[in-house]
Amino acid sequence: MNCTQQYVSKILKGRENISLDTLSKLEDALDINLIYDEQRTYPTMVAEEEFV
Repeated sequence: MNCTQQYVSKILKGRENISLDTLSKLEDALDINLIYDEQRTYPTMVAEEEFV
């Protein structure tokens, strides 16, 4: 992420406001998705009534 350990610690403790750019870098570094992206395709859930 090209930032200090202290900065990451503040983020994780909720003591630092971060930009969307930093949040995106954090997602990439941890290989997780924190922001919902409407452009991505996610599996859809089927309502139980459809199986009846």
